Amino acid sequence: MHGEGEGLIEPVPTEGEQKYEAKMRRHLLNFYELTERQTVDLYRRIANSNGKVRIMIHPYWERYGNKDYQEKWFQEEYPGIAAVEKGFERLATLDSELPILAFEEDRSIRKTEAQLINVNRAKGIDPEIRKFPLYIVPTFNGYGTPNLVGSDPDHLKKLYETKDPKAGEVDVQGWETLNRTLHILNVKEVLIGGMMLELYRPDPENLNGPWLHINSPLDPEIKRALLAEGVDTANLGECLGSAIRELSFLQSGENAIKITVSNLTNSISRKELIELGIVVEGTSDPFIPKPEAKQGQMVKPGEGI
Repeated sequence: MHGEGEGLIEPVPTEGEQKYEAKMRRHLLNFYELTERQTVDLYRRIANSNGKVRIMIHPYWERYGNKDYQEKWFQEEYPGIAAVEKGFERLATLDSELPILAFEEDRSIRKTEAQLINVNRAKGIDPEIRKFPLYIVPTFNGYGTPNLVGSDPDHLKKLYETKDPKAGEVDVQGWETLNRTLHILNVKEVLIGGMMLELYRPDPENLNGPWLHINSPLDPEIKRALLAEGVDTANLGECLGSAIRELSFLQSGENAIKITVSNLTNSISRKELIELGIVVEGTSDPFIPKPEAKQGQMVKPGEGI
C-alpha cells in the first residue's frame, strides 16, 4: 500500500490560466461518469485502435505521495520515476486516438488534472482543436483498485487495516466491474504501465505470514527459485502489480483480453520481467496466470495491493 506524503504546494492560477483550465478540463473525463455520447465516442476510438487501450496506474504517485520527491538525491537515485512521468505526459499530449485510462487515487485527482493541464499549456496545445479526451479512473486512496461507486475513498484502506473479511470482496469487485466494462467496450488488449510494480514471494520459514519483498535487481538465486516455481501473477505486488495480477486472473477463453506490461513502468527491469515470463511491450504471447493462483490474493496483509 502506498504511504502518504506531503505533496507539493501549487501556485494560484492567473485569469488566463483559469480560462485555459476550464477549456482543457472538457478533455479530462471521469471514466465512470461518461455520457451516452462520450461512451459511444470511446467505443469508436477503441475500435479504431484495434481494440487496444493504454492504462497508467498512479503515474504521479511519487510526485504527490513521496516527501522526498523534490530532493536532488532522490531524482538522481530513481531516474525511472521521471522517465515514467515524462512518458505519460508525452502520451497525454499526443492527442492520439489510442485511449488512455489514467488511474489516480481520489486524493490526487485534482492535482493530476492540474499537472496535465499545465503540461498541455506548456506544449502549446490548443484545447479548442484537441480531438480526444483522457479518461480518469478514480481509485481508493493507497490502492490501485478502482472506486467505481463513489464510496468513501479510504473505505478499502480501513477494511484492510481492521482485517475485515469484506476487504477482499470490495477489492475483487472493483476489478470485476472494470473488466466487464472493458469487455462491453470490446477491448482486446490492455497495455498497462505506471508506478509501483514489485515482486514478492512467500517466506519459506513462515508460509502463512507476510510475503517477502524482492528488491531489484533480482538476486540470481531468487530468480532461479522463481523460475523453478513457475512465475505467475500472484508474485506481483504494489498498485501496478496488483492491477496486472487482478486483470490477468479475470481473463479466460477466446474473449480473454491480452494484458501487456508497458515499457513505462517504474519497477524491476524490462529484461528481468521478460526472463520471468511476464509479457512486456514488444513481445507477443499474453501472460495468463496458472489456474491454481487465487484471485484477490493479498501479497502482504494490508500492504502492496
